[in-house]
Amino acid sequence: IFCGIAGMATGNYAEMLSSTLRTLYPEIKISVASDALNLFSLYDEAGMVVISGTGSVVFVRDNERPRRLGGHGYLIDTEGSAYDFGRAALSLALDREDVGAVDSPLYSLLLERLGGACVWDSIGTIYREGKPMIASLAPIVFEASRLGDPDATAIIERNAEYLASLLNCGVNTYKARPTAVLSGGLVEHYGDILLPRIRAHTSVELLLIDLPPVFGACRAACHLISEQCPKNFYQNFKESYRG
Repeated sequence: IFCGIAGMATGNYAEMLSSTLRTLYPEIKISVASDALNLFSLYDEAGMVVISGTGSVVFVRDNERPRRLGGHGYLIDTEGSAYDFGRAALSLALDREDVGAVDSPLYSLLLERLGGACVWDSIGTIYREGKPMIASLAPIVFEASRLGDPDATAIIERNAEYLASLLNCGVNTYKARPTAVLSGGLVEHYGDILLPRIRAHTSVELLLIDLPPVFGACRAACHLISEQCPKNFYQNFKESYRG
């Protein structure tokens, strides 16, 4: 059993889960690690992984405990995540409302999504629903950018530059191999917009995955009992997976 789960690199969560699983399955080899290991297992040549979804983080390959860059949580981190995209859009919209300058695609799309006569009308809902709700607004930024909104494009550029800076840090500080696997909702749905901007600020090679991270977890499970996956493992998984 291999479990690659977000948050396992902090505290004693990995040991707690391992202990429970060992009690339930005493005859089975078990490993619990960060979800970064799922991605590292997808490409043996990758020196880093980028996860850009509701939150964001870069991991640098370092045996069984990858080094983390960023990923401090939404109360501390400022960029690279869907949460930051949504937060930036809301902040900009509210600032524009304060001065009556609300004529932009980003503002119009945001107001349409939230409803009401103005964005401020939704402030109670925003604070009640918090992080998930704010992160859910990220697609509006990409849509507005496609419509030519310069503020939306600036938000994308700032976040892309931040992710690139983490990759550059991995290479410069930890001498990571300059190859990174990318994952997460922002990459999956808006990679056509986000990736060229990341590439503009780093020479690290960016690899997109053609199978879900759970494939990497399956490879890692195989490696617990063998140095190599069975023959045709990749093709069989790709043809049979129904995620």
